[in-house]
Amino acid sequence: MDLREITLASGAHCTVAMPDLGLAAEPRSNAAPGQGPRRDSRLPLIISLHYGGPVSPWYGRGLLEQVVVPALSELTAVMIAPDCPADRWSDDICDAGVIAAMDYAIAELDADPARVLLTGYSLGGIGTWAITAAHPGRFSAAIVMAGLPPTEVDPSTWQVPVHAIQAGADELMPVAKTRAWIDALQAHNVAASLTVLDDVTHFETHQFVAPLRATVPWIKSLWWPLP
Repeated sequence: MDLREITLASGAHCTVAMPDLGLAAEPRSNAAPGQGPRRDSRLPLIISLHYGGPVSPWYGRGLLEQVVVPALSELTAVMIAPDCPADRWSDDICDAGVIAAMDYAIAELDADPARVLLTGYSLGGIGTWAITAAHPGRFSAAIVMAGLPPTEVDPSTWQVPVHAIQAGADELMPVAKTRAWIDALQAHNVAASLTVLDDVTHFETHQFVAPLRATVPWIKSLWWPLP
């Protein structure tokens, strides 16, 4: 069935939008009025990049449904979770897949290209740094969860408002590196901030729901600034 010929109801949908690229989508197109401020008929877009592991079809649904949707549903956004078949999101096929997924959501799900948030966890957090840096004009905000910042990017070139959420007891991704990178971005007048979760370890993914939800006012301020 061609998805361009149907209207997706609110809820989770799986589809292949292009060859060899799986998408798990959470359109939320029928959300009740008042769940989020609306200035036009297009919905914001949230792209979720999954953590590492053996990637099977619709692998991205895990992070999307366990963390991103519970935390950010108030924003009444289209939410998509592409799969990455490579070892890192910065790989050409995964980078291209994220951009293709974004273009698909804008063209077919009526997402707003001016209100696009990229987020991810662990491997997906590292990918969020990398893909945001590679395509700054495509994202209006980024939220990195449990992901080390890039070493190959000059902080003076960073353009996108970013918030990092890091486990204070992360045994894989030391919080000191993220704190230093956020400090460097702030030194270059980038809208960058950090939340550290005390005594939380890398694999306690569920502990990130509440701090991710706490970013909603910040996201709203970027997407719907006061006149």
